[in-house]
Amino acid sequence: MSALRPRTARISVLLVTATAVAAGLVPAGAAQAVSGPEAAAGQHASAVRLNIGDDAGSRACTAVLINPRWVLTAASCLAAKPGDPVPTGKPALKTTATLSNGQTREVMEVSATATDRDLVLARLATPVTDIAPVKRATTAPAAGATVTAVGFGRTRTEWVPDKLHTGTFTTDSVSATTVSITGKGTDAICKGDTGGPLLNAAGELIGINSRSWQGGCLGADAAETRTGAVSVRTDDLGKWIDDHTKTPAAVGVYRPADAAFYMADRSGALSGKAFFGVQGDVPLTGDWNRDGKDTFGVYRPSERAFYLSNDNSSVAVSRTFGNPGDVPLVGDWDGDGVDTIGVYRPSDQAFYLSDDNVSAAHAVRMGIEGDTPMVGDWNGDGKDTVGVYRSSDTTFYLTDSQTSAPVDHKVTFGNPGDVPIKGDWNGDGTDKVGIHRPAEFGFYGAAKDSDTVIYGVRFGDPTDTPVIGRW
Repeated sequence: MSALRPRTARISVLLVTATAVAAGLVPAGAAQAVSGPEAAAGQHASAVRLNIGDDAGSRACTAVLINPRWVLTAASCLAAKPGDPVPTGKPALKTTATLSNGQTREVMEVSATATDRDLVLARLATPVTDIAPVKRATTAPAAGATVTAVGFGRTRTEWVPDKLHTGTFTTDSVSATTVSITGKGTDAICKGDTGGPLLNAAGELIGINSRSWQGGCLGADAAETRTGAVSVRTDDLGKWIDDHTKTPAAVGVYRPADAAFYMADRSGALSGKAFFGVQGDVPLTGDWNRDGKDTFGVYRPSERAFYLSNDNSSVAVSRTFGNPGDVPLVGDWDGDGVDTIGVYRPSDQAFYLSDDNVSAAHAVRMGIEGDTPMVGDWNGDGKDTVGVYRSSDTTFYLTDSQTSAPVDHKVTFGNPGDVPIKGDWNGDGTDKVGIHRPAEFGFYGAAKDSDTVIYGVRFGDPTDTPVIGRW
């Protein structure tokens, strides 16, 4: 019997060569949909269409949203050709994810490829906050179970459908890494369905479409009638997915005496060091170029100037902003994945935030005299908003708004004399409050809207300034 292979078709041509068809099971890759009924509006909303490349020879696949920032798909979708490894980092070709609601996101990073399976994780430029990620099953389907495949690939009559289709299949067998299925009736997995989700009766993800005989699919050999396919199991990969998609914050310090940043790993061990700025600068950290990693910057009070670096060495952004006496801030105010600058003006307890590092797009008054300004993504919607820390009652007052200042989160945490900080301590996509205790060079991060410590580490010296980031 010929080997099953993934199916990746060119959008512009969408042809399967006689050689490819003769070879048997092929990746249900670029540009075909499950040969079954069109999905009802809103059904399987977590399914995602991937377009790989931006020229006439681009191709398409299917993927599934597994958390607000990440999709899971077949590695063969992003490989130069099926079977080739997919390097970690930025995709070789521009890759765009189109969501079920029509929104698009650029795929910025390939995080990990499963060593024993046709699977890869890909990070979106900005989080998806209005579509629920797929629920993940933790057990494999039994032989004979009815399962559903979902995809944007070809049908029996359409070369490049823009609608999601589904197909009903029977589980034939389950191996350590795969699920073999056969379509019921004339349902089949077609070209372009590679990477699409395979779901159990509860709608939970049990696998990812990988290879298919494509019997009855448009463009396939008319003599091919087999509707069998192979999907890659995901039910036993919960830890692998979580380990590679959760990116909790780590701590670091800025040492004013030598104008140096020191980075720690999650255990508190030194992981890096960089000299940037001059004595008297205020340290900053942020993702200035949307690569998913935080780098350093400084604010120079004498010049009212921000200097931001993408490589922790050279200056990539230099901007003057604000008034003398302002407190510098950085955050992703518009949810585009790039951190930009802002200031807090103590004289009027107001935040002035810029989306373009030039002009103030957001102005919010909050707090009282003596408060320490805070910014963070307190609700996980991808946008940073403001807040204050009040040392008199060791309480954080935080808002989810960028136009007014209702207190959406109030957390009392720490002791008098602590320095307020914030970070996504557990990698769930929301910033939480924390404190730095200089006397014991300790960092303590709290659970969301709670005074329960979920992360603690010691790093640096008592005179250091704390910094937080994803290094």
